[in-house]
Amino acid sequence: GGGGGGGASDAFKEASKSLQNAAQALSGAQGQVVNTAQVDKKRLGPAANATARTFPTVVTAANAACAAAPDAASAQQIAKRTDALAQALAAMLRSAKVCSNDDDASIAELNSASRGVTDAVGDLLKLCDTANPGQRELAAALETVREAMDTLNTTQRAAGKPARSFDDMQRAAKRLRDASAQVNAVCAAPGAPATKHAQLVPAAQASAEAMAVIADAAKHAAGDVGGGD
Repeated sequence: GGGGGGGASDAFKEASKSLQNAAQALSGAQGQVVNTAQVDKKRLGPAANATARTFPTVVTAANAACAAAPDAASAQQIAKRTDALAQALAAMLRSAKVCSNDDDASIAELNSASRGVTDAVGDLLKLCDTANPGQRELAAALETVREAMDTLNTTQRAAGKPARSFDDMQRAAKRLRDASAQVNAVCAAPGAPATKHAQLVPAAQASAEAMAVIADAAKHAAGDVGGGD
């Protein structure tokens, strides 16, 4: 039959929501990799495996979004940005594997690679339906993660900012684990993508805020070890 225009649009919206959910789950898993690579190397293997397992969900959702895309150009962009995300993720996992928390260069390389993943996720999300509820909050959460990575890559402590302690870092790491667990639970549970999307927004915000604290604490700890105060 002919008049399937509205249906195609609805199918694309639904596929976009699935893609957003999958990309957000990947983002949470990525945060765990960066955290464990710098704080608890023993847990890096499981964190990296969890991230690798999350990616096929992104590919499946991207394929569905491509199939339902309103035109060939949109489908091509989704495919292109999914491929860019795959490359960024592979680079980040390679950096995490060789990262040592007493080697500033390897930490900087991991942060740079992680920023690449965050940017690639952001680029993919921009292609999704921006009218979806929570989209602005997700964009803001991604920006918080970007700022956290930038924090680690600058050496001086911002004036007037309180010094963070290892306790702050541990508390933030627990919040990040809890938020990641929440993301995994929502993604694994049955339910419509739109419902899951609404449930994932607070978890995404919590993950981003925890990563910002971890980045800040790690930077200050490095400064103090280096003979700071």
